[in-house]
Amino acid sequence: MTSNWLKVAVAEAIETFALTFVGIMAISGAGIAGAPAGIANLASIGFAHGLAIAVMVAALGAISGGHLTRRSPSDSSSPGV
Repeated sequence: MTSNWLKVAVAEAIETFALTFVGIMAISGAGIAGAPAGIANLASIGFAHGLAIAVMVAALGAISGGHLTRRSPSDSSSPGV
């Protein structure tokens, strides 16, 4: 864990925001576009979430240690639930 907890906290906040934003936009974008409910719709939402996670790990993994949306940036000893 890095000694600069503010950098880690900001990185975690950006990662959480990006994952939430991309997920919400994928769900509402499919609804606005009139996509039929089914496997293709679920696959596109899942692909959007996976892509967001991959980009956030690549972009901010060196700062936060690659942990996305942990419970607390200062609590490095507790396992994620």
